[in-house]
Amino acid sequence: MTKRTGAIGIAVLIGLLMLGACKEAEQAGAGRATAALTPLIASSEVDLDGLERIAERACLCTRSGDEKSSCWREFANAKAGIEAKIFGNQVRPDGQFGYGSACAPVSIESECFPFADGEHCVVTGYDPNGASQAYRDVLVCTRGEAQEIERASAAPFYIDGIRIDGTDQAAWDQANDQSQHGIDRVMAKIRRGDTFKESETLANGCV
Repeated sequence: MTKRTGAIGIAVLIGLLMLGACKEAEQAGAGRATAALTPLIASSEVDLDGLERIAERACLCTRSGDEKSSCWREFANAKAGIEAKIFGNQVRPDGQFGYGSACAPVSIESECFPFADGEHCVVTGYDPNGASQAYRDVLVCTRGEAQEIERASAAPFYIDGIRIDGTDQAAWDQANDQSQHGIDRVMAKIRRGDTFKESETLANGCV
């Protein structure tokens, strides 16, 4: 990401107004590149949950300071094995199945695969796009971490469970500022090694 000063407040505000309205964005050209390929198996014939667990371990490994390519080697090998089962001897262009959700303050990064029973994706990480620049180097690896960011971002916009009046600019600005600080507090906790349990997805949340 580039500069976020000023723009980040707007990005978070828009994200909160949308309340994490998620929309999967396919990389340009992916549909055209794969249109002629025929998936040979159903998703039930591979272990996608296992691949997602491998991705989480790889992310945590990278965050601990180990070399990225080494951390992700197991994932790359497992992904290649799944693709070999899906496509057999068909030639597939590399790098065509990466997806990201258009959500704030944290989006989901995924690898998606076309199967005979439709497309299925595995989460490979989370992009804390609502964090201040000082925390953009912190990798968010688990669903629990991403959910904690969402909760911290949304909480200031509610009082006793009721959303604040959007026409009250002073209250809205204060909530937006508190939201930003809340996101950054969670990012600081992730950086120092705190862990967060998974919970139910927030209403209108993404994660």
